[in-house]
Amino acid sequence: MKAASHSVWWYSNFQNPFPARGSCYAQGYLNLIMDYCMKKNYLLQLALVVICLIYVAGTASAQSQPAPCATKPGKVEWLKLYQQNREAYPKTNAIFNVPVALHIVGTDDGSGYFPFKRALDAFCELNEDFAPAEIQFYLQSVNYIANSYYYDYNDFGPGYQMMSEYNLPGVINCYIVQNPAEACGYSDYGTGVALNKSCIGAGDNTWAHEFGHFLSLPHTFSGWEGYEHNYNVPAPTEVFGYEVERLDGSNCANSGDGFCDTQADYLANSRWGCDFNGQSITTQKDPTGATFVSDGSFYMSYSLDACSNRFSEEQMTAMRANLLSDNSFLVSNSSAPLPDIDENFSLNGLSPVHEGTVPTTNSATISWEPVPGATHYIVQVNPISTFSVVFNEMIVESPLVMVTGLYPNKKYYWRVRPYNAFSTCAGFSSIKTFYTSTVTDLNTAPEALGKIKVFPNPLNAGADLQLSVEGAAPAQIKLRLLDAAGRLVSEVQEELSAGAQTIHLPTSRLAAGVYWLRVVHPDGDWQHKVVVLK
Repeated sequence: MKAASHSVWWYSNFQNPFPARGSCYAQGYLNLIMDYCMKKNYLLQLALVVICLIYVAGTASAQSQPAPCATKPGKVEWLKLYQQNREAYPKTNAIFNVPVALHIVGTDDGSGYFPFKRALDAFCELNEDFAPAEIQFYLQSVNYIANSYYYDYNDFGPGYQMMSEYNLPGVINCYIVQNPAEACGYSDYGTGVALNKSCIGAGDNTWAHEFGHFLSLPHTFSGWEGYEHNYNVPAPTEVFGYEVERLDGSNCANSGDGFCDTQADYLANSRWGCDFNGQSITTQKDPTGATFVSDGSFYMSYSLDACSNRFSEEQMTAMRANLLSDNSFLVSNSSAPLPDIDENFSLNGLSPVHEGTVPTTNSATISWEPVPGATHYIVQVNPISTFSVVFNEMIVESPLVMVTGLYPNKKYYWRVRPYNAFSTCAGFSSIKTFYTSTVTDLNTAPEALGKIKVFPNPLNAGADLQLSVEGAAPAQIKLRLLDAAGRLVSEVQEELSAGAQTIHLPTSRLAAGVYWLRVVHPDGDWQHKVVVLK
């Protein structure tokens, strides 16, 4: 679980007044800033208002920000029945394992897909958000959909059609798109969830918010959606026919969201920042005139991501009850959890070795020892040392991958990220490197090795390969045998003495085929093609 993040208003709002997730309205920020400045009367804050006004003038008209959430207002029928008689619903101390089908949507030409490594990051954060509720989600399947109509849509019609066409049974179907009905996301109870790819970056809680909806939770400000209110005057006793929650909690069970451990909240129409205590800057008045501020710690509110960090105890109890009743199909046939992958893992058994050379002109095979717990790997290979732009990316199930399109005489950088359906939090390994070469690059032996002769060649399987050298001086050398794809087959270390000598290299375990013998000497390397017969 992430630590509580009661970030101060100054940090969460001024450091980045328009977060990349794009769910905050410029006007809402200005109102927040003006409200705070008038209360504190700080000249510095007033000066920042001027700066922010200039910034907004240049940006507010240039971009259209999505609404925070487009989930249908109000309570689902299951929650209404549950809150009328909570004790009638089953309970368990078991950890729920809930399957998710992740659908990543792109355009007709296959572009625009949300990067898979970022999807793993967001899924990791989702599970951290739900850990206190003892609900664990796992990736039962990952699907790619190339359809521009479903990728960017302004109303719910395409979304309903998309879910009708692609939903899989027995899972929560979650779609990552460019624009889900002009919002950061929405949940259609019993059907699926759609997420805006700009709203699920690091630190975003949109995914937790929408999955909360899918498991029956309403907004903390339930009933206030779309209602325009002057917060300087007491709230009415009813809004859109819903009873308004009072500060003293006397009607908390049948007003607002129906949970008594989420206090009154009327801030429904835009995202809002929090103060040092994680509370709203805007003061509200309940129907009795009692003043209060909203608690920004709840995922189901509209507080900014820097403020929200939890579900309440009653909310978590309701979601668990929902999984035991209305959504029991999600856990009735769920898979047993897989082990966590150590986030401090290291890659071992590399082929080619780190900083090694691959005898190839256009392709190479990279391999490593299996990472404990991993069922899949993301492999990235680049001709540059940074990975802000990725030239080659592959997803494989075994710790081996063939990389094509390589150039000779060049250094390449690569890294690996392991994951499994339940464990997506491990990052990439440290960066490894290899060099490509042409055969002729290493055909000339260093002077320190003198004349080199390899025999017999070809040789029959099982016979010793012999290497005759004339050492100029004592040295430690390595003899490496690589297969035709550049994978390290064997490696031995020998003490080279001065003068003529013959070194024997066993080949009893080699299959018939073409190999490369690499001699690594402190003064330089030499390699030679070897053929093993049946």
